[in-house]
Amino acid sequence: CAALPMGFGWSLYFVQRVNETVMSSSDKLAHSTLINDDQRNVFFDPRSSELHHFVYVDNLGVFAMKESQALAVMSDLDSLFPERGLLLHEASCGSGRRESLGTILDCARHATMLTPKRFHRLYQGFRALLRRKRATGMAIEIIIGHCTFCSLIDRRLLSFFSATYKFIRECYQVNTRIWKSVR
Repeated sequence: CAALPMGFGWSLYFVQRVNETVMSSSDKLAHSTLINDDQRNVFFDPRSSELHHFVYVDNLGVFAMKESQALAVMSDLDSLFPERGLLLHEASCGSGRRESLGTILDCARHATMLTPKRFHRLYQGFRALLRRKRATGMAIEIIIGHCTFCSLIDRRLLSFFSATYKFIRECYQVNTRIWKSVR
């Protein structure tokens, strides 16, 4: 007998693993390196034909020094996923400065940054939260979730959220006790 522990988003976990498995079944990615959260930095050698790829839940990406390589892989994935009943978002391919998942990857400057649109949305979310002077745990959790995602660009910022998540958990526990006493 085995059980899945409570308090974890299993649907997200399974989507991630399924998409990683389907992507790894591509012959075109046989010699590719999966970029994941366990790695600090990924270096690209301009003389190499090495491929790198990532899976972020339902977002897939391929990094190659030659655009034709990336297009070949994306073409392969366009058939692999629908064969298994999994639909893909629209694909985009290019070099130089690219936008994906609310971030900008600037290959010429070797830099990654938030898009102005994502930064503005986060800023407006904070302003709205502070104007209210009160917030539910769920509202705070949503803002913190967006902050966590934005902090992936500079992982050192993630250390801040350790205390924040404890605070949110305590808010949920207090709210649960209040609702039980009201009933």
